[in-house]
Amino acid sequence: RDDYEQAIKAVDEATTLVQHLRSGSSFAQLKGRFQRVQAQMNDHMKNSKHSHLYTPIISSLTQLAAKADQEQVKRILSLLADLRSSLVGNKASEEATEETQAADWARLRADLEAEHEALLSRRQSLESAIQTFKRIIQESIEAIEYHTVEYEKANDNWNNEFEQCQVLSRQYILVTQARSRELDIISRLIEHFETKLKGLKEYMIERLL
Repeated sequence: RDDYEQAIKAVDEATTLVQHLRSGSSFAQLKGRFQRVQAQMNDHMKNSKHSHLYTPIISSLTQLAAKADQEQVKRILSLLADLRSSLVGNKASEEATEETQAADWARLRADLEAEHEALLSRRQSLESAIQTFKRIIQESIEAIEYHTVEYEKANDNWNNEFEQCQVLSRQYILVTQARSRELDIISRLIEHFETKLKGLKEYMIERLL
């Protein structure tokens, strides 16, 4: 952009000098300024996309040093006007391109920053979820260990209770069998006594009669 401004400034100065010549000024009066403008244009031509426009202007300025012809002056002014118009147009085009690129970059940067923030948020969410899962897994492991111990205790208690039940069952069977034998003996004794009492009763009745 600075190069364009310097080139336009050089073209404007060259135009002013040529207009002075057309107005009647002598080349001798403007020689130093002409040489400076020619040097500036030579420098701009080396690094410009418009070298094809600079070449006839520089050549014409050189010819003016020998003879300031009015037709040639008009031609140079026309060439300078074309060059200036081209420089101004390209400067505006590049500025518009830069502004568009800057706007595009600003949008891209905003999109990237938004995406970055979204990824950071997603990462924090995932890290939080991972910590939650780790805690749940640890709690589950501790619960399994606890219930395993409790199961083993309950199993031991059940085995002990089962063994006690077996012992009591055997004792019950033995006691029941013993009582059955005792009841059988008692039943026989009762039957024996009833028989004896019946005989005694009949004997007493006979004696009384």
